[in-house]
Amino acid sequence: MPNWCSNNVIMSGPIDKMRELWQKAQSNDSGLLEAMMPLGEWDYEKSIDGWGTKWDISTESLEFTEEGDKGSITGWFDSAWSPPREAFKVWSEKNKDCFAELEYFEPGAGYVGRWDSHGEDEEYDIDPDNLEEIPEDLREAWDLDTWYLDLNEAEESDEAKDIKEAGKDSGC
Repeated sequence: MPNWCSNNVIMSGPIDKMRELWQKAQSNDSGLLEAMMPLGEWDYEKSIDGWGTKWDISTESLEFTEEGDKGSITGWFDSAWSPPREAFKVWSEKNKDCFAELEYFEPGAGYVGRWDSHGEDEEYDIDPDNLEEIPEDLREAWDLDTWYLDLNEAEESDEAKDIKEAGKDSGC
């Protein structure tokens, strides 16, 4: 069973190009990654190397919108183990007139980051004691302050219980 990586995505560009991508993602048996960067029959190594993640992603929580001569695909999805940065990098290289941004949070492995087709590529290991080292907009996007505050409080609560139990056992 994989750790799930949560992703927010924004993709935009010429309406014809974005509509074609959306239709491919809707019509094939896989999802958005196969539409962006076809690998053919699924293979673990090809998926990791080509997409940056183990499985394709569903378009279920994504939305296609049109405004004037621009089309956009936005929304969120989960990916297995890691964000699909490789697929987005390859697609962006082939579609220079488009923009793509991927923000991601992998709580099991403890990292958060952002990649975009204009050259931003930042990733941060999450240290609950130093969350301020992560840019505020990423902390807010994933509600990291609350997430890790709740986790720390739960751990402290368990520790407090252990201390109380140890005190009872010692006769204190």
